[in-house]
Amino acid sequence: MALTMSDTATLLFLNPDPRASAGCNISMLRLIEGLDRTRFAPIVAAPRDCGYATTLKQLGVPLFDYTANNWWFPEVRHFYRHLAGLRARVESLIELIESQRVELVYTNAEYAFEGGLAAALSGKPHVWAQRVRFANDLDVLAHFPLSKQALFELMIDLSDRIVPNSNDGRSSFPDAGADRRFVVIESGIALPESRFSHAEARAALCDRIGINSDSRIVLTVGRVSPEKDVHTWLRAAARVLQMPDASNVHFVHAGGITVPPYFAELQTRAHAPDLSGRVHFIGSIAHETMPDLYRAADIFTLTSTRFEGFARVAAEAMLSGLPVVSTRCGGVEDYIVDSHTGFLCEVGDETALADRITQLLNDTALAQRIGETARQTFLDRYAESTLNAKWDALFSELVGTPPSQRPRLKYEIALNMLTHLGELGLQVSIAAKPSLWKRFRHGIRTRLASRRDNP
Repeated sequence: MALTMSDTATLLFLNPDPRASAGCNISMLRLIEGLDRTRFAPIVAAPRDCGYATTLKQLGVPLFDYTANNWWFPEVRHFYRHLAGLRARVESLIELIESQRVELVYTNAEYAFEGGLAAALSGKPHVWAQRVRFANDLDVLAHFPLSKQALFELMIDLSDRIVPNSNDGRSSFPDAGADRRFVVIESGIALPESRFSHAEARAALCDRIGINSDSRIVLTVGRVSPEKDVHTWLRAAARVLQMPDASNVHFVHAGGITVPPYFAELQTRAHAPDLSGRVHFIGSIAHETMPDLYRAADIFTLTSTRFEGFARVAAEAMLSGLPVVSTRCGGVEDYIVDSHTGFLCEVGDETALADRITQLLNDTALAQRIGETARQTFLDRYAESTLNAKWDALFSELVGTPPSQRPRLKYEIALNMLTHLGELGLQVSIAAKPSLWKRFRHGIRTRLASRRDNP
């Protein structure tokens, strides 16, 4: 029986990612904050020392410790350690579901199978939020020996609903169009107004990085890792800075470093003569101060490869009234109409990116018109209250109804086999001499790469 207005249902949000600044985590927190508390009581399973623990406390949402590697496994032994703890984590989640009388499980990451497994073994409905494109290069596929099709079937099997946050994200799934279990709910966007005028915010940022206060700022925001394709951003910057009146143009990157060797490459390029002193990496920015950063900029850019689910930072920039120049990286195609609400370029096309940035720098009326149109688009279509109401409706539909029937035997077999595989792999990786283990891994990766290149 579906949820009635007099009932309050406990919802378990599972999130292994501890980062406070990640767009997927911000979206989850905003969803939790916007829930109708007369109908839903949220609890969260996440790393206890996660960067958003204070936010959850302020919202009055209980946090239960869920210790697991997130999407980043520096070495194979970290993956095996993660796998070896799979059964224990599923069992602890089942215990949590039972003790807290959870009525629905929500998983906030495509690589966290524990939520679906615990829900299936507890007989509870499961919702899987998909916040990146479903592609062959998903991080989880680099570790689990699964094809994209097999991962798709697993997610379908473990879910009552899969919720991409863009139409592009939905279309990235095979055969998703006709499956009623797929429901698109975009990320709601809301930002407080900046405390400063454009001139004041720009002056503060310029003072921080040591440049003239009349500088024009081309901003990008995102973690420093290869999928963000910061190299293309730098190449586009070099082209823009060749124009005659670009003497006061500066490129600013805000975001944490997740792949240090990649950042070292970027720094080397940024210190080259054609970019030296004109590119500034300012590191992570607290989300609550992001409105001031957007207000300081003249143009926002995004150069990601085709993996973004919604590209929250581009959406926030547009809500702030900034003109956006972006690659076709997924998600953004839902809300950027080329030459109307922003500009779209192909992935890796630094020439097109530079041309559009230059066009906006040279035509302030165009930049203002596109920024205003983009802002109105988000006010009309992506208000948090509107999209949170869609989540409320989905949860109300699922809570109290019988979940999909899932045979327990196959899940217990899979769970035990994966756990034992992790334990074995961990023992071998620890016991093997480093040089032998390194050669073994290299051989496996070489054979896998050969199979991909010669199917």
